[in-house]
Amino acid sequence: MNKIGLFIGAILLLAIAGCFLPIGDKSVIEKTVEKVGGVPFDVYHNLAIHGKLTTGGAYLDASTTLTSALTLTAAQVCNSSVITVNSAAVPGTILEPSLDITLPATTTLFTTCLKAPGDSTTFEFLNLSPTASTTTQIVAGTGMDLLEPGNSNIFNVEIGGGDRATITLYRPIAAFESNYDVVGKVIEWSVAD
Repeated sequence: MNKIGLFIGAILLLAIAGCFLPIGDKSVIEKTVEKVGGVPFDVYHNLAIHGKLTTGGAYLDASTTLTSALTLTAAQVCNSSVITVNSAAVPGTILEPSLDITLPATTTLFTTCLKAPGDSTTFEFLNLSPTASTTTQIVAGTGMDLLEPGNSNIFNVEIGGGDRATITLYRPIAAFESNYDVVGKVIEWSVAD
């Protein structure tokens, strides 16, 4: 049976199971996905989910002792839902007050997760440094344009110690939206309480 047949069968089974299971009982649904599972597949149609969707991914500790600039790989960005660094893990080893994290080149993203115009990936970035003044700057990879909300007085690409950012990368339609291959949006979040 081909992948499309497996996918259609799984969707039908999920729909039927949804009719007989009380909300919150996930056991049949999880087992159904396991039977189809192990084989990644793409859906090229609209998909409506009437309920909560929880997504997952790897938790990547990119550096426990960030003492110099670091370039993330396409696999790290595409496969991780959370990426952390600690730019002050060992006192006295920081080479400069702001260390750069460079996003991967767009050509590597095209072969990993941003394969077609409109594709996007999002991950959370955490600077685990306990020192607020130790910032980590997010730098655009080759062929990428980074955007940040607000005006030029706000620097969301500089993530302070203890702060977080949501980073979304998307592949625009050829030269319609941008002269770049990939557009990145960086929104920094600070602790509020």
